Amino acid sequence: MRRLRLFDKLRVVSNAKPRAQSSEGFTLIELLVVIAIISILASILFPVFSKAREKARTTSCLANVKQLGLAVLMYAQDYDEQLPAGHYYIDATNWIAWAHLIFPYVRNNQVYTCPSDKTLNFDNAVINDGTPGGYGYNDYLYWMSLGIFGDPVNIVVLADSTYYSMWHGHTDPPPNQTAGNFATPEPRHNEGANCAFLDSHAKWFKSDAICDPSHWGP
Repeated sequence: MRRLRLFDKLRVVSNAKPRAQSSEGFTLIELLVVIAIISILASILFPVFSKAREKARTTSCLANVKQLGLAVLMYAQDYDEQLPAGHYYIDATNWIAWAHLIFPYVRNNQVYTCPSDKTLNFDNAVINDGTPGGYGYNDYLYWMSLGIFGDPVNIVVLADSTYYSMWHGHTDPPPNQTAGNFATPEPRHNEGANCAFLDSHAKWFKSDAICDPSHWGP
């Protein structure tokens, strides 16, 4: 009897119908909802990632500006505290920019390139170039002596720019230049520019704040 009962149980199990597997997938509406959620998340996160990348580029640029500013001061120390000119004629027709004059203290072309605008490159071997890298020099400092500046902490030496020579854009240009030969600081970093100052520190500034004339001359 026990064997028959066991056989009956096995026969019942073997004759049982298997459960039907669900073949249902995502509906079209569900897929559209998922796509919409992904799009919303992307629109929120992409600007955050973009700002983070620009922040990193700003920090790298600030290091470049700091190094170039220090090179300007080292140049001045070697030339009786006389600051370099914005440009300098090496003969009757050829000239070099401030970037060439301080190159012996930098010795790296890449320092002159802002990470946020790699189209503006510098080559120490190229002369007569009005765009030597991504930074411009305060041409109010043209051959001036360090000793005449009573507040060097507020005087801009160089900053983000698309042209080798800069001014603040107000009042009159430096006496050795005309207004058309200048650029103002380029706000390529979150509406501001990195600037090096005459006391050797470097800092990010909003473009309208750094163009105050008090930052540009004695």
